[in-house]
Amino acid sequence: MAKWQANGILVLMALIWSASFIMMKNTLQYASPLAFVTLRFAVAAFLLAAVFYKKLRLMLNKRVIIYCFILGTFNTGAILLQRVGIKYTSASNSAFITAFSVLLVPIFSAAVLRKKPCLSSIAGVLIAFAGLLFITGGLDTALNIGDFYTFLCAVCISVHMILVVKFVKKADSLLLCIGQPIAGAFFLFTMCLLFDPASLPAVTFSKELVISLLYIGGLCTALNNSAQIVVQKYVNPTSVALILLLEPVFTLILALIFRGPDGSTEVLTLFKALGAFLIIAGAVVSEIDLFGMLKRKKEVCLGQELK
Repeated sequence: MAKWQANGILVLMALIWSASFIMMKNTLQYASPLAFVTLRFAVAAFLLAAVFYKKLRLMLNKRVIIYCFILGTFNTGAILLQRVGIKYTSASNSAFITAFSVLLVPIFSAAVLRKKPCLSSIAGVLIAFAGLLFITGGLDTALNIGDFYTFLCAVCISVHMILVVKFVKKADSLLLCIGQPIAGAFFLFTMCLLFDPASLPAVTFSKELVISLLYIGGLCTALNNSAQIVVQKYVNPTSVALILLLEPVFTLILALIFRGPDGSTEVLTLFKALGAFLIIAGAVVSEIDLFGMLKRKKEVCLGQELK
């Protein structure tokens, strides 16, 4: 797979994920957060197991099972921590702190993968992070326990991205794609039974909830999470984090078009427009390796002068 193809898939993933926020907001009354996330992963696990049923026997491998449970734990942990955190903090704080993972990825990448990010990646991260400040409004309240849970969510997202890079070098990426949601569903069902056994029986299976589960479980979890594991063989974790940061940009665009549960649409402000532009600019700066291009051009010019 060419790098431009992998980047294109990541942009499509960000677009798919962006629509999920509006759908989740419109189905909050039908299922508790834990029950919804559990059903979401159950749908993803069922779909992937049904499509790749011939591969299931290959998953009976100690290394693959361990890797799948580790990835599934961090993946579901990020979602649960974000859900718990937003109960105690504002939506803007949740969006801003969750996206803080874009700063953590290059740090963890350097520590775990022993891979120092290039100057263009650092510049892209800083530009995109400035965009986040504009598009989310930054932190609008004093820090509380909800912000701490959300920060742990950002840590889980970052660690998950780094671990994917390590694991795809040692195990079949397709098996990891199939096993991650299965492990996540197992983990979440266990959480339900231990901490909230009444949550699943209390679910109201309305038309809106079923559509939301099929979209979020099928596309956002089964398809997107699998695609992320595959493309991370061709794109470094920092670039992945930056491109997926287009998600709030797409969310903003969709929120300008579609009405929320209160019947209103998002209002576009100058700050939000500037934030969206900076996020896109950050991703572009990182991908085109601007500093590398300038350095090579300088070396060419020096070589010509010496001649």
